[in-house]
Amino acid sequence: MSWLTRSSFRHPYRSLLSVFILWKASLLLLAILTPGPGYDTSTTLFPWHKNTDETEGIVQSTSRLISTKLTRWDSIYFTEAARRGHLLEQEWAFSYAFSKFINLLACGFTNIGAIPYEFKHSALGIAISHAAHAISVVVLYRLACTLFPGAQGRKLAFIAAYLHIISPAGLFLSAPCTESTYSLLSFTGTLLFAQSFGARGVSISIKDSLLVLAGILYGLSTAVRGNGLLNGIVFFEEACRVLYSLTQGFSFAKFRRLVAVGLGGICTGLGFVLPQYIAYQHFCATHEDPSREWCHRTIPSIYSFVQDHYW
Repeated sequence: MSWLTRSSFRHPYRSLLSVFILWKASLLLLAILTPGPGYDTSTTLFPWHKNTDETEGIVQSTSRLISTKLTRWDSIYFTEAARRGHLLEQEWAFSYAFSKFINLLACGFTNIGAIPYEFKHSALGIAISHAAHAISVVVLYRLACTLFPGAQGRKLAFIAAYLHIISPAGLFLSAPCTESTYSLLSFTGTLLFAQSFGARGVSISIKDSLLVLAGILYGLSTAVRGNGLLNGIVFFEEACRVLYSLTQGFSFAKFRRLVAVGLGGICTGLGFVLPQYIAYQHFCATHEDPSREWCHRTIPSIYSFVQDHYW
């Protein structure tokens, strides 16, 4: 603990980055050196998992090996959906937004002639997860410092960020899964929400704008993982607080705050609704007589149907 006190707390970002690099390198090394196909052999069905080019360079071969080792279980759904889209109903249990983001990056790199690999969707998904995890560590540190100011607060913030690095989620935060991206978006949204209360030297209108931005980030996190919808609870609580304050006396500032809260809540909800609307258009609206039972429900949610029908 003395090492943490003397060095880490004085240079928190440098210390956190060092720990992050060491931890991620250890996990990747462990994955690479682990013999055999692992607990899930599905990746071996991909044509790209083996090198068929004798002239393949060290960078490409290492990237192929890492992609093969980390593309397991849910990652297969995400990367395959990124490659060819969400074709089957059960695939909608795996984030449309995250897969679409990987697809857009892959198309962008293809257009400029970069990453011309068959496994580029897996490699990009892994890169996204690493970058999102690293940035989320910094955002979590800033969030904790905002909530708990002072020297003790900074120590608590560092410990929280450190624990987020060595999370029990392990390689799931490195694999092409949604956990890292979701944490980044949720932490950033919460940071903006917290700053809408106590940011010094900032006008009230900007603080209200931070609420809307927080809602947008929460909406994106909800699009990545459906349970992000629970982030909307903070908007509900704030709406109740503002409504109560309005009973004590009306003011334009309070009304504007209430509007900002409402917009933030709507943005959060859209992250849950829009992917399902896209699925509805794909499976239901394009057919004159859709055969899928969930298309005829009062609330045609593909999320709930997939969970009930396939799991």
